[in-house]
Amino acid sequence: MTGPLAPAPQDDQPTWRPATPRSLLLVLGAAILVPVLAGIVAAWLAWRGAVADTTAALERSADAAAEYAIRVLDSHRLSAALAGDRLRGLTEAEIRAQEGALHRDLRDRAFRPAGTQSTFVLSGAGRPLVSDIIFPIPPDLDASDREWVRALANPATPEPFVSAIYRALRGGALFFSVSIRRQAGADPPGIISVAVNPNEFATGLSRLAADPTDILALIRGDGALLALRGGLTQVPPRELPPMPASAPSSARASSARSTAGPTPRPASP
Repeated sequence: MTGPLAPAPQDDQPTWRPATPRSLLLVLGAAILVPVLAGIVAAWLAWRGAVADTTAALERSADAAAEYAIRVLDSHRLSAALAGDRLRGLTEAEIRAQEGALHRDLRDRAFRPAGTQSTFVLSGAGRPLVSDIIFPIPPDLDASDREWVRALANPATPEPFVSAIYRALRGGALFFSVSIRRQAGADPPGIISVAVNPNEFATGLSRLAADPTDILALIRGDGALLALRGGLTQVPPRELPPMPASAPSSARASSARSTAGPTPRPASP
């Protein structure tokens, strides 16, 4: 309509259109995904924190176990050295002649570290001369095939020599030995060997575990298992399989710090 009564033209006004199903889906999807992603990130951060805490606890346990192993092994080395002081200057024939008195001295000595099963004094050929647990020494007792006898016959082998686990010739008890030369420079020098109960050693390891499920072990540098938390009932394999490459680097490092290498069977040797 034209003329004076015609309505004045109006500016364009915004118009409301209902949202399309596609835009509604996008809004709803974002509303769902944001909390889910936030939950995933939070869970990942919590997992990272838990892994870091567990790794730190494992490393502390491994460090404590390594310090404990060094302290215990050194106490057995000292025990062997003190036994050697009592025998200083005696020949093998003189030790055999004084076996009864020397047996009592070894048996009643004041310094006997926890876990000691026996102390044996061996000839250079590996034949027992005197012991703190057996008197008299049976003439057929022979330790010449033991690895510490062969190892310490080599002047290049450092002391003390920590053996793998053996069974005692008499009684069958499990043990590993901490051995030193009796007379440095003598030919043959002879050996003083302290037998250590691996399961008593493992009891000490158990007290160091940060968690009841932790596994702590004392492993020689060549892979020979010397003690295991929970104890051993059989002679273990001489060489454990290597830790898989998929294991966390922190676990491999902790295992390495807990290793006691050959500075690397008592009852009887």
